[in-house]
Amino acid sequence: MSIGNKVWHSRPLDVHRVSDHSEFNSLVALVLDSSSELVNYLSIPSRTKKSKSDGFKVFKALLLDLYVCWLEDKNQWLGISSNNNAWNTGSRYNKLFISKNIVRLLQKLESLGLLNVLPHRHSDIDRPHLNHSKRYRASDKLQALFLQSNLSFDDVGVPLREVIVLRGGDIDATGDANGKSTTLEYEDTPVTVAMRADVMAYNSLLAKHHIDIGSLTKPHVEIDYWDKNRRVNAKINIMIGQHNKYVYRVFSRGSWDCHGRFYGAWWMRIPKASRADIVIDGCPTIEVDFKSMHIHLLAQETGVLLPPDPYSLNRVYIEGLKLSEQRRWVKALVLHCINAKTLASAFRAFRSDAGDDKLMRAVTDKQLKLLLDGFLAHHPSLQPHMGSDRGITLMRKDSDIAAEVIRLLTLQGIPVLTVHDSFVVKSFHWVDLRCAMGMASIRVAGRDLLADQDGLVADREQGYETYALEALKLNYWGRQCEMSLRRHELFKRFACRAAVTGLGSRRSTEG
Repeated sequence: MSIGNKVWHSRPLDVHRVSDHSEFNSLVALVLDSSSELVNYLSIPSRTKKSKSDGFKVFKALLLDLYVCWLEDKNQWLGISSNNNAWNTGSRYNKLFISKNIVRLLQKLESLGLLNVLPHRHSDIDRPHLNHSKRYRASDKLQALFLQSNLSFDDVGVPLREVIVLRGGDIDATGDANGKSTTLEYEDTPVTVAMRADVMAYNSLLAKHHIDIGSLTKPHVEIDYWDKNRRVNAKINIMIGQHNKYVYRVFSRGSWDCHGRFYGAWWMRIPKASRADIVIDGCPTIEVDFKSMHIHLLAQETGVLLPPDPYSLNRVYIEGLKLSEQRRWVKALVLHCINAKTLASAFRAFRSDAGDDKLMRAVTDKQLKLLLDGFLAHHPSLQPHMGSDRGITLMRKDSDIAAEVIRLLTLQGIPVLTVHDSFVVKSFHWVDLRCAMGMASIRVAGRDLLADQDGLVADREQGYETYALEALKLNYWGRQCEMSLRRHELFKRFACRAAVTGLGSRRSTEG
């Protein structure tokens, strides 16, 4: 793996991990016994009034997450800031009050040969997209000590941590800072207190349920990581387990009106195809998502009722495209135009996200403008929203709908997994989910938004009669039976593994 890929095959340090398990206490003693110099270093009182106890607290928090990182993936690194200002003990984002002493401790562990380090990159004028903090990983010496421990994911807890996050700038697809966006302190209001209570209740419910992917033979899903802002492309593993399903909400641009989506849990980062194999408490699941959500939210603001699929046009606007291909182009283009501040930047983003599609990468601004005009000829009410930077506020609205779905189902004790405008529940909770989605969209958006399941949508004007006819025409129930058989087979495979591994919570991470 190249140095570049190593840098991005990482995650931020989680200082909120705690464990009072005897195995962890044994591991701490094992590491300290291996280095008298480390013991002496931790015994020297610091300038802070907490003195010696502070040093041991920081050491234990760091050691625990280094161990968890190693358990997750032997090739994974931890990104840790060397800026003293990042370790404010008075911050709501530092619940364990980890001090800036962690910077000196990292230097000491490196000098003792217990850590491998990848250097940071800052203030690169020519290539600012490559800036990153230092990356740390247990060295071979420390890993040898880890091998002597039987500490498992189940023995590591997560204490109360801040679940309502406000960032100063934009965020990336994982909810982390994009560029120099930093977390902001804020004063609580009745709204933030209520939001926090809902998310904490949701996390408590998730902690009581086993969530896994029944088809996996290894405890991870490999994905292609592409960060268009940093222009980074790498393959990384998303770890699947019970230790990383903690959820939080992130707001951006220093405003409670921007963003607000949920992040953190592993199912939010895996491909949709992998989500089809999710099992909750060993039960097969079903996924339902809102269809063309942002477009319908914009239409609702002006009182316009759009067709179920507004991206399908009745003729081809770019020579050489098929109608089916054009729909994909229209969807990508319109969403870029809603999110961008100008049409020119939207057109650039469209080409930048084209991937290996040579035709999409080569399309001109003139052609894209022609395609956009064709879309607006069908839906003129959406004209004012093109190049309007509306995406960030639409995310706030779709996150409020997701929050309401979560709240309604949590009150019923029904675990629901959210991926922005998509929701996963146990198959027999399908009706409960559809009811919650309808009530949430009416409460937040003032309209029952269209939902899509297995490619079928209930027609808002014709109602479920049309839905039933379409289901019959497409042999819907036959396909449902086929899916049920497949999920039953997945469940059998999962059950066999669960009998050996304890519901998959202690799966081997080898390989």
